[in-house]
Amino acid sequence: MMSIGPMIGLILLFSLLPFILSVFVIEEFSLVQMIEIARDASMRISMGVSLLYAFITIALSLGIGMRFAFQIYHMKKNNQEFFLFLLFLTWMIPAFISVPIYRSVLYWFTETLVENRFFAFSATCLIRIWINIPITTLIAYASIKNTPNHQIEMMRMEGANKEETYDFLLNPLTRSTLLSFSIILLINSLREFSIPLMLTNGRPYLMKGFTSYGISGSTTTLGLFLKDSMFRLNSDFIAYSQSLFVSLFILLIFFSIRKIRTGRGLFLFIAPLLDCFLFCNWPSSIGLLLFGILFFTKRLNRFLLFIPLILTSFMIGEITPGLLLLALLLFFVKKRLFAYRLLKRIWNKVCDVSVVIWLLITILILFNFIKLAFSDPLYIPDWNEFPPFTVGNFTAVFSDDFHTNLINSTFIGLVSALLTLLIVFPAAYQAVLKERVFSSLNSLIILSMVLTGMNTIVPLFLIFRLSGLIDTLFGVILIVVNHAIPIAFLIAYEDMRKIPLTHIDHAKIEGASTLTTFFKVIFPQILPVSLIVFIKVMIDGWSSFTAPLIFISNQEKYPVSLRLYTYAGKDAMMYPQWGKFAAGSLISLLILFLMIFPLRRVLFKGVYRSWSDEQI
Repeated sequence: MMSIGPMIGLILLFSLLPFILSVFVIEEFSLVQMIEIARDASMRISMGVSLLYAFITIALSLGIGMRFAFQIYHMKKNNQEFFLFLLFLTWMIPAFISVPIYRSVLYWFTETLVENRFFAFSATCLIRIWINIPITTLIAYASIKNTPNHQIEMMRMEGANKEETYDFLLNPLTRSTLLSFSIILLINSLREFSIPLMLTNGRPYLMKGFTSYGISGSTTTLGLFLKDSMFRLNSDFIAYSQSLFVSLFILLIFFSIRKIRTGRGLFLFIAPLLDCFLFCNWPSSIGLLLFGILFFTKRLNRFLLFIPLILTSFMIGEITPGLLLLALLLFFVKKRLFAYRLLKRIWNKVCDVSVVIWLLITILILFNFIKLAFSDPLYIPDWNEFPPFTVGNFTAVFSDDFHTNLINSTFIGLVSALLTLLIVFPAAYQAVLKERVFSSLNSLIILSMVLTGMNTIVPLFLIFRLSGLIDTLFGVILIVVNHAIPIAFLIAYEDMRKIPLTHIDHAKIEGASTLTTFFKVIFPQILPVSLIVFIKVMIDGWSSFTAPLIFISNQEKYPVSLRLYTYAGKDAMMYPQWGKFAAGSLISLLILFLMIFPLRRVLFKGVYRSWSDEQI
């Protein structure tokens, strides 16, 4: 019988149970100490870094992506094909490859990436934006292509030029789709882990960030903070309290944004309330009072709400998390971010220039990548320095049993994809048959999206330790499947519900069981979307990094990501092996390319559709 049980069970076990354990697993629970840990300076700094990082990267990723898509849309067909190919090529490069290569390019201009806070934070934001732009551009391009031609022609007949058509037609339609997708970008940015780990490892550390509960720096996001606390502290109470607070914080932001997008501006109050909770002093209290007065004063521009929080930050002497959170929330509540034509024009020009910068960074990354793969330098050569050509790196990589890492990654990817299909498609089928089932599953899936990540990794580590899943590939597979379920379910459900119910009714009349109806009537019609889900999860599993890094220590079970990480993935390694890293990365990318490129159009069409319907 087709069942939703396996999917619900997996989500409960790997998303909700870790969250519940954060509350109830502690032997000597102390609410007072938990609040003290949540208000600690290291936690507050990490929260502020994450909010600023999320706001900057999302705003620029969406703005640049929309302008890039707009430019591609007006290109000649050959140029369109070239740039779409380039976007797909960069989109499929995993972060554990792109970030170290990006770091090697930065070493052309500086000896250290953590000399000052501004440079370290800017460099971290820049690579995240570079990684985000391909997917945001492709989604924006698909949205523009789906715009009815008669609407565009009508705008032109009324005398609108290309820029006016973009501002008043294409931009609003595209932004609606991208905002749904950006919510997931937001959640992932708040708990970002791999980029600050491989680029700066959270440094440079700040004096206020050194406390008995943790250490934070200018690039210490909440995800990296939790990982460091997990292995640094001996107290389970501290680690669980921090994990619980981060989960609650992300949940609060997520549901506030959902309410704000429906017009409930009252949720903007969480910004000054957050400052009151974290600081609990008279400047934050005055800020909350002034915020309330301005909020309930009619006909005032919402941007005036920044005034009390700016004053609070000035009096406290630091940029408060509440101020950054307000900027993030207003990004979603304002239907038109730039009401003035001059500001809109400046923003468009900034994004256009950023497209050129993205292309320049892409050229530098690919150039240095190829140069490192076919040379054997003891150090990173300058951009105009070319060591002797060699293919010895590839021989050296396989002498390190790199084929074992390839087999491990392939096993993780294949089994993850198969399990996802077996778990998700029966649940999606039941959701199509019963609308009430979909309503319940959709809520559970949304909750899983928010909770699945570094914010539940501490209690999940306890579950794995008790169940014997530490140092096993199957443990990594379960995490990959749990992470893949939400998007896979949305894609499968959208495709299945387009099948006429009369087909199902006819099968039932003829006496077919639910299982028979699925395999003989439904499955043949959803075979293309099955392929989409399979390939997408296969890629996610093959290129997984965070789960193996946390849960696998046996080098014989390393996937490709961890093997490459040991070569040159860490910042400030004593003797990085850049030649081996680049050679292994090139082999990995060739495998990914063979998996993705032949199915690139159908794969992206399925991924795009899951966001265009705004189910988030």
